[in-house]
Amino acid sequence: MFVRRLVNLVGRTARGAARGRKFAADTQGATAVEFGIVSIPFFMILCAIFEAAFLLFNQSNLENATYEASRQLLTGQIQSSGASSADQLTNFKTLVCNKLWRNFTCGNVKVDVRSASDYTNSFDTTNAICGSSQTAAYTPGSSGNVLVVRVCYPYPLYFNRFSGFNSSTVTLMATTVFKSENY
Repeated sequence: MFVRRLVNLVGRTARGAARGRKFAADTQGATAVEFGIVSIPFFMILCAIFEAAFLLFNQSNLENATYEASRQLLTGQIQSSGASSADQLTNFKTLVCNKLWRNFTCGNVKVDVRSASDYTNSFDTTNAICGSSQTAAYTPGSSGNVLVVRVCYPYPLYFNRFSGFNSSTVTLMATTVFKSENY
């Protein structure tokens, strides 16, 4: 009886090994397994590419809006409107917001306008204006002054872990420097 059980066990093991060899030789599901292995890095790279493309697109949109709105400061239309400095800042910010796409929240846009008599180091533009502790200034000066216009926006990231960013936002900033016309 013991010998019979041993022979049956050996026979089942031999048949199981033959099935295992058949399973290992079968390649019908290899594509699905390979796709399962490769799909995660593929989709992570794809998300990072989309995030970078959206970021560059929105950076370009912010720069264009800043440039277009700054033409009102260049020609002196905002400064000579007779409005107070706070109203001028509100008007300029509205001009910038009107040129931005809908994915921007106008309440998060910060505007910094500083003036000087020439292009030397007479104004400090090293401080970031997007941080919570920094405050933006609005001093458009008078006719013929050099103006530095900076507009920044905290842009939310959607795939930040795949894109290599450690935070959930990145600061987009557009700067334009020009000498205002005589008005």
